[in-house]
Amino acid sequence: VFSPALCSVRVKRSSLDLWERTNMSLSLKIVLIVLALFVPFCQCTNTLTVTSGGNPINNGDTVDIEEEDDFNFTCTTSMSLADIDLLTDIEVTEGPLGSTRDFYLLNVHRNLTGTEFTCTDNTDSITFTLNVLFAPSYSFSKPVFTRFEGEDFFIDSTVEANPEPSGAIWIRDGVILPNDEDNIDITSTSITITNLQRKDNGTYTITSNNGVGEGSGSFDLIVYYGPELTNGNNGSGSFDLIVYYGPELTN
Repeated sequence: VFSPALCSVRVKRSSLDLWERTNMSLSLKIVLIVLALFVPFCQCTNTLTVTSGGNPINNGDTVDIEEEDDFNFTCTTSMSLADIDLLTDIEVTEGPLGSTRDFYLLNVHRNLTGTEFTCTDNTDSITFTLNVLFAPSYSFSKPVFTRFEGEDFFIDSTVEANPEPSGAIWIRDGVILPNDEDNIDITSTSITITNLQRKDNGTYTITSNNGVGEGSGSFDLIVYYGPELTNGNNGSGSFDLIVYYGPELTN
């Protein structure tokens, strides 16, 4: 079945006059008519397109969208009598059936990363994948850690981000680490402190920026240490001991 909306065959009047004057059999004329109608239609190709915000989406593309943004796209086919259909595993708000159809995703969440969408007109199809971008967020196994002076301390953070940040900054009570402190070793996700001292007590924060936004996470470290007696500035201490005793009888 061929649709006139797809292609058209135009024959000049002079060609028709020549046709009428040409001496050929009726069967040959019928064959030529069939060829004249069939060949142009076969050469016509259907065009299916997908766009978002005026930008084309090609088959196999990965489309980036930031978390909590809305994602709208339009599927269009050149087949005027065809209806666009969308194949996906999630619920999408759909526009009316037709050869051009709009689709809407509101307040996109990170769990939609990797979701595939296929626009089809039952003749051709275009499939693309969603990639949801979001700023880093850090978490630790608990909010407060306690250690004794002289012990070692290690903690690794859990980071969620897309894309992954290339690095991170560690801060203790507003001071960027390691701050020339030899007993502190940091990575983009973890911190190690050897031979803890009471100065290591404080609130530790890790922060980074992955181009989408900035994120951070914190924990408190409490360092316990024993009592210390001081007398002035010499690092030593002294005290008076008074011993009370009862009356003593002597003979």
